[in-house]
Amino acid sequence: MAKIATRIFGFLIATATVRYKLVRSLIISTEALFVFITIASLLFYTKWLIARYRPTIQGQKLQHKALKNRFKFKAPKFIDLGFSDIPIFPEGTWSWKHQNFSFFANRGQRPYMEDRMHYMNDPHHNLCIFSIFDGHGGPFVSQYLEEHFSTAIRNRLLRFGQNPGHRLSLTGQNEDTVVQVCY
Repeated sequence: MAKIATRIFGFLIATATVRYKLVRSLIISTEALFVFITIASLLFYTKWLIARYRPTIQGQKLQHKALKNRFKFKAPKFIDLGFSDIPIFPEGTWSWKHQNFSFFANRGQRPYMEDRMHYMNDPHHNLCIFSIFDGHGGPFVSQYLEEHFSTAIRNRLLRFGQNPGHRLSLTGQNEDTVVQVCY
């Protein structure tokens, strides 16, 4: 047992001596000191560069050119725009441009326009309806739908849209005229 203890103790002393000489030679040598100073100066220089150019890296100098800062939007409002609200141009064309949509209509050979359109945007209820009604043979039906269809659909969706268990009645006993017309 004494032999084993002596061997273990000798191994530990030899290892410590070798490590001490290795550590001492690394710390005291000129090359090691040069490497240490180089690494430390690179570390401090990198930290200084990052601190100085952080606004540029993060794009803070370009913040005013970002898309979210370029466009100044107004608060959303309820829009109810029909074909009769759009002015007619002398060539027999109707044109309207908005942030969300654009509309253009051209009258054919008839002296009056049969087609109608309607745009309704209700941002408070997350609802947008854009309708085009083609008036074959006269403007009566398309004009009636322009005035009543989007409003009736909106009212119907607001009334029953929040109840997912509600189903539309297909039996014809429903008193909603829009649903009766659709079915």
